[in-house]
Amino acid sequence: MEKQSLTYYLQDLQNKYPKEILHIEKPIERDFVFQALGWELDKQANPPVLCARVENYEDIPVVGNLFASRQRISYILGQSRQISRYWQYLERHPIPAIITSSGPVQEEFTTRQINMDFLPLMQAYPTDAARYIPAAIVVIKNPQTGAHSLSLHRLQFKNANTLGINVHMRPHLFYAFEQARQKGENLPATIIVGCHPALMLAAAAQPGLKQNAYDIAGAILQEPLRLLKGRTVDIDYPAEAEVALEGYISTREQEPEGAFAQLTGFADFRSMQSPFHCTGLAHRHKPIYHITLPGRSKDQLNLGHMLCETAMLARLQEKIPWVNDLSYPISGGEMQAYIQMKPAPAGMAKAAINMLMGLDPSIKLAVAVDMDIDIRREEEVLRAVATRVRYGVDSFLVHNAFSTSFDPISQQYTVTKCGIDATLSEKARKDIILCRPAGKDMAKAKMILSQYNR
Repeated sequence: MEKQSLTYYLQDLQNKYPKEILHIEKPIERDFVFQALGWELDKQANPPVLCARVENYEDIPVVGNLFASRQRISYILGQSRQISRYWQYLERHPIPAIITSSGPVQEEFTTRQINMDFLPLMQAYPTDAARYIPAAIVVIKNPQTGAHSLSLHRLQFKNANTLGINVHMRPHLFYAFEQARQKGENLPATIIVGCHPALMLAAAAQPGLKQNAYDIAGAILQEPLRLLKGRTVDIDYPAEAEVALEGYISTREQEPEGAFAQLTGFADFRSMQSPFHCTGLAHRHKPIYHITLPGRSKDQLNLGHMLCETAMLARLQEKIPWVNDLSYPISGGEMQAYIQMKPAPAGMAKAAINMLMGLDPSIKLAVAVDMDIDIRREEEVLRAVATRVRYGVDSFLVHNAFSTSFDPISQQYTVTKCGIDATLSEKARKDIILCRPAGKDMAKAKMILSQYNR
């Protein structure tokens, strides 16, 4: 068993943290039930990984909820603290991937009678248009640099060898798609279904166009990621993946795609309606089918949030060093963010808010708070808003700002955004006395409570 496989990760997790995995013994119905299980588990602070088997597909286990716990994401990265700084280190110290001659993902390979329905593809919600792969890795190759670009996409099952995809949701893929369309060509791509979660994190991070996402995955794994060359397309993919679908995204066709449950909790009908045609199907003899639970699930949100926080924080701090930390709360989907600021010159918090909205178009509410506010405890952020904001002075609107199709009330991809500066002014910091225990007393309290495992 290889360290770079999903099986290795799951067995290592089982050995070290057995309570982190929940095995459902009796096979479940194909549609709706797995998602409902995820919803129930989301009521827990740290939902476990969910493992189940589906009726009529018993040979292929289904695994979800890998990212529903931030603690597990920290475990994948091998870093429990300072995740943002550590991710910046990983991006600065990539480990180049290598090509190998063979790997389990090509144990079975066919270009004839391709049938993707051998996987237990499920419909998660009654409002979904069909069965979906909720979030697979789509790999394309930059024709100028040769770098592989990875991004996460929903994929609607159409027929045995065709999936529907919305390419607009990720800028790198959309850019490459537009270039191919203008040339009158289709866009070669490979879809990875099931892999070590390090690769999912690298795909969610969306590094620069010239940076190879495979090398970021190697940095997380602390060894070169082993790749196999595609047999029907010039795209490499991980040797230890579970399933790889070689093919192309058509720039000439449009087929209905959606509705699909998005992270806002609403059904999303917006799509570029592009089909993906599979030209080569590779998979292990007995693959694991991994999904991220769609909709407003912790599995979906945590995967995007931790990497968004890291990427955006690094860029904010490059220009505004008074920015200390950044948080995307579960409550806001990907459309809300809290910025923690060191004492800064007047107007600097508003500058940070505006910059964040420009860097991440999905953000439509951003709140800046002081260092005494824990931005990962939403009640503290709301307390700062309630006690430190003069509405109309410390709050402002940005009309007709560019957004994403995720926002159900956006019009032509624009929406009105709101910024709130909930930091205290220099005068207020002198006039207002904050009541809180001293640091030494808090340390004593923690020591006492630690004796009671609290």
